[in-house]
Amino acid sequence: MPIYNITVSTSAFLPKFNIALGEQLMQFKLCQHFCSSIAIVVLAGVGVFYSPVGQAESIRDRSVAERQYIAQASDVLSILKGLPQPSGITGGILELPSENAYGKQSLNFQAALKPEDAVSFYQEQLTAKGYAERDINRATGAWGFNLVFDKPDSVGLAPTDSSKSVVLVLQGTMLGPDNININVRFEEI
Repeated sequence: MPIYNITVSTSAFLPKFNIALGEQLMQFKLCQHFCSSIAIVVLAGVGVFYSPVGQAESIRDRSVAERQYIAQASDVLSILKGLPQPSGITGGILELPSENAYGKQSLNFQAALKPEDAVSFYQEQLTAKGYAERDINRATGAWGFNLVFDKPDSVGLAPTDSSKSVVLVLQGTMLGPDNININVRFEEI
């Protein structure tokens, strides 16, 4: 497999960039991985690592655990997008980089809801999809909410640390009387 040398200027906002390959123009999203000096680039389904010094290496040169994490991390955003979302979302759903989240991805949106309505929605909808709430981590109030769910086995996200579990975290913060900001992500705890 060839080694791809890629030059791109990075920023804290994880820019998108284009690279021409033969007659194809493919769009890539620079995703930070492991530390700020290494990033993953998905190239037609084949992972290539980018480093700021311009040297890239094939995903096949990585350990099995790293390859498994990379494949899983690339699926995180699609899994998050497939979760039930409450009605009343205003302004769309934003995909945000999140350094502490599993796969470094999260979804963020605002909705015309009260905290208790959002909590009821997620408890009902996620339980129906096989997620199990960790009651000990639940916090709710007029300010918003914090919910943590164990994922079902069908969501194959393995922790990078075998002493931890990958869980779904939902946090809501009230922005006004009927406007809540909700962040959804996976974390290792």
